Amino acid sequence: MISLLGPVGSPLPWVRGAGKRLLLIAHQAAPTPLLFLAQRAVEVAAEVVLVLLGPASEYPFTGVPPAVEVLQSEPDGTWNDATNVLSWADQLFVVADEALWPEAFSQVYHQIQQQRSTVPVNFVFGVFDLPFPCGTGACLACMVRCKTTNRLACKEGPALDLTEVLLA
Repeated sequence: MISLLGPVGSPLPWVRGAGKRLLLIAHQAAPTPLLFLAQRAVEVAAEVVLVLLGPASEYPFTGVPPAVEVLQSEPDGTWNDATNVLSWADQLFVVADEALWPEAFSQVYHQIQQQRSTVPVNFVFGVFDLPFPCGTGACLACMVRCKTTNRLACKEGPALDLTEVLLA
């Protein structure tokens, strides 16, 4: 396993390696927080698919590495071959508009649960892309409610394992 440093907080917990299959989903949000990870994955010969849902499908492709396969959603939010792509992935990162986190992260989590019956730990991560006013966790503005103990996205994120996050 290798870790990549996110904008603030902990490194993104990406399992690195040639032939690894990384699925990145931008759910009605710009995929910007995922592009550095996509570039690093391509550099080590990992396979990368980027799914752009809703308004994210209008993102300009100039920032996306050419080796990344990009899938765009239909107007209703569905995307081609979702079942196979979710089964194909070794690891998944989702970024969503802050107002849609509970819904977006729950939707992806439940899709995976339907595919695999259980969602393995360290398989699907939500990227909590939000302002970090203090960057140290002192203000608690970045607190994410989790099952065991709440997490501070500015210190322990921005990517948090969705098996630990309270989604509903």
